Amino acid sequence: MDHLRLPLAFGLALIPAGRVGDRFGHRWVFIIGVSLFTLASLACVLAQGSTDLVLARVVQGLGGGMPPAMASGTPTPSRKRLTSLPKLPE
Repeated sequence: MDHLRLPLAFGLALIPAGRVGDRFGHRWVFIIGVSLFTLASLACVLAQGSTDLVLARVVQGLGGGMPPAMASGTPTPSRKRLTSLPKLPE
């Protein structure tokens, strides 16, 4: 049963992350999701016991479910392309 926690948390994050992204901006939800996933990965490395590791993996699943929700959008006619991150200067 332990192997189902990461995919379950991943799936549970998709719909709420999409709604929050629609309300507050896809770029910020994408960045928060990647940051949360990265910090949870660090917590996995530093985990002292199995409980810490499982908790970090659940948080990792929540953070991992946010970026795909932002990337699955489709461009609208008013926007020629859909972007999640700011354009870097050339």
